[in-house]
Amino acid sequence: MYCDITDCIVRLHIPEKLRQAAVDTVHGLLHPSGRGTMRTLKSKYSWPAIKKASLKWTKECIECQRVKKDCTALTTATAIFNNCISHYSSPLICTSDQGPQFRATIFKAFTRFLSSHKTRTSPYHPASNGIIERWHDMLP
Repeated sequence: MYCDITDCIVRLHIPEKLRQAAVDTVHGLLHPSGRGTMRTLKSKYSWPAIKKASLKWTKECIECQRVKKDCTALTTATAIFNNCISHYSSPLICTSDQGPQFRATIFKAFTRFLSSHKTRTSPYHPASNGIIERWHDMLP
């Protein structure tokens, strides 16, 4: 058994044939993100390319893929059109957060098509969009 103590933290060095089992065990507990899995692995274990292994495994995890929501710009625009605009007409102003789906070219074209003015809230400042944040608090 070998331990890595290069940074004054004792971590068990995992042999190559047991690495997949270590990643599977750590990720299988709560299915954290790739970074979360990597952080937990690096706190307890050591081996070359531990980051690459943990990110690859979480990207290929079937359970995570099944549960993860599709949040692309096209999906978002389609959902807004089908659930809001088709019932209530297009808004004069469309306010969103700084999410990548709202900054995408397709979403900008979507708001131009609707003749809606597009605004974004300040990043890391949820109070700048207080109405929707209060509405989110009421959701189950």
